[in-house]
Amino acid sequence: MATAYTNLLGFALPVTGELNGTWGDTVNNSITSLVESSIAGSATASVTSADWTLTTTGSGAANQARAAILIPTGTPGVSRNIIAPSSSKAYIVDNQSNAAVVLKGAATAGVTIATNTAALVAWDGADFVAVSLDLANATGTLPVTKGGTGAITLTGVVKGTGTSALTAGTVSLTTEVTGTLPATNGGTGQSSYAVGDIAYGKIGLTTHVTGTLPVANGGTGTTTLTANNVLLGNGTSALQVVAPGTSGNVLTSNGTTWTSSASSASLLGDTDSATPFETSLGYQAGNVNTGTQNTFIGYQAGLSNTTGTTNTATGYEALFSNTTGVNNTVYGARALRSITTGNSNNAVGTEALRDVTVANNNVAVGESALRSVTGASNIGLGFYAGQSGTNNLTTGTNNIVIGVNAQASAATVNNEITIGNSSNTVVRYPHSYSTVSALPSAATVGRGARTFVTDALTPAFQATVAGGGAVFTPVYSDGTNWKVG
Repeated sequence: MATAYTNLLGFALPVTGELNGTWGDTVNNSITSLVESSIAGSATASVTSADWTLTTTGSGAANQARAAILIPTGTPGVSRNIIAPSSSKAYIVDNQSNAAVVLKGAATAGVTIATNTAALVAWDGADFVAVSLDLANATGTLPVTKGGTGAITLTGVVKGTGTSALTAGTVSLTTEVTGTLPATNGGTGQSSYAVGDIAYGKIGLTTHVTGTLPVANGGTGTTTLTANNVLLGNGTSALQVVAPGTSGNVLTSNGTTWTSSASSASLLGDTDSATPFETSLGYQAGNVNTGTQNTFIGYQAGLSNTTGTTNTATGYEALFSNTTGVNNTVYGARALRSITTGNSNNAVGTEALRDVTVANNNVAVGESALRSVTGASNIGLGFYAGQSGTNNLTTGTNNIVIGVNAQASAATVNNEITIGNSSNTVVRYPHSYSTVSALPSAATVGRGARTFVTDALTPAFQATVAGGGAVFTPVYSDGTNWKVG
C-alpha cells in the first residue's frame, strides 16, 4: 500500500511494510523538514507588481502555504492580496512592503495587515481573521469590557461608569466627598468652627490681631504713614519718612541719608515713550512745551517752546525763545536763541543764527556764522561767516557765504554767493581734466557747466571747441555745444 498524507499540512503517513530501505528519506523530507517549516519556517515574496498566491506543490513536498511566517516585501504603492489555501492554518504575517496586504482564501474577504505591521492570523472555518496585532499600529478604542477605558482622551479626575467608557472632570466637594480631611493630609481635621475661631488658616487682621508688627517680624514698626512721604529704612527700628517739601525739590543724598532739597541747575529731564514723544534734559529745558517730537538738551534749551514740533536743540539757551516754530535743528550755545516762529532753520556753532526770529530755511555752520541774520534762505559756512564785523548780513535773503570771516557785499544784499575773505589771493578749483572727445553731452550737463580740456585745436573764444590739438583751455556748456571760454 502506498504512503498516505495528512489533510491539512500534507505530512507523510508511511504504511506498515513499505519503504523498505528508503523510509529515512521519506521521514526526513516529507515529515521532519515539513514540520520545521510549519512551525518556524518563513516564506518571502515581493508584491511590488502583483498579488502573492502561496505555492501548494502537493503533499510531502515543500511549499509556501505550509510556512509559519509570511514576509511580503517590495513597493507596490497599493494594497496587495496574499492568497492562501482555505483551510485551517495560522500564519504570522510581517508586512515589510510599503502598502497594506490582505491575507485571504481564494474566495474570501480576508484580513488586512497595514504596512510595517506584524499580525498573527488564523483560519476560523470561514475566513482568515486577526488573532493579534502589533499594538503600535492598532486602531479603535479598547472597551471597558475588554480591560480598556473606552475613551481616547481623559482630562481631570477619572470616574468609572460601570461597563461604559470612563469619564473625566471635577469632583464636587459637596456631593462626592465624605468625611473630614485631617491636617496631616492638608486639611483642618475639623468639620465646623465656632464663631470667632480662626477658620481655614485665615486670620482676620482687623478682628484677630492687635498691636503693631515690628520691623524685626516683617512689619513697619508704625501704625500710620503720612500720605506722599518717602519711606526710609531704619535698621530694626520703625521706618523713617522724608516729606516732599517745597515744589520742585528733589531727593538728595548727603552720603548718609536722604533729604528733600531744592534742585540745582544740573541736568534734569524726562523722556516720553508715547505722545508727545518729547525728550528734555537740563534745567528748564522744554519748560512749557506742549508740542510733539521735540528734543531739548541743555540749560533752558527750548525754554519758551509751546506748540512748536519736531525741533532739536542742544546747548546752553539753544532755541531759547522759540514758541511755535517747527523743524529747527540747533547745536551750540545760544544758537538760534531769538527765534520765535521761524521754521526749518539749521544752526551748528556757538551763537550761529542767534538773531533770527521769524525767518525760515537758513543754514549756518561755525561759531557766530550768520549771527545777525534776520532774512530767510541764507547759508553761512565757517567761523564768523557773514559776521566779520563789516557788512554783517542782516535782512538779506538767498545768500551763500563760505569761509572764515567771509563777508557779504552789503548787510541787506540778496541772491549773492561769497567764497573766502579779503585775505585770500588765489582761487583754486582742482579737478580732473578731459579731452574734447571725452566730454559728456552738453545737453545732458546743461547750460552753464564748466570744465577744462587738454587737446583743443586752435580754440577761439565762444567758438565750439574742437579736439585733436594740444591747447589746454577752459570750456563751458551752452546747453547744446561746448564753447571755448
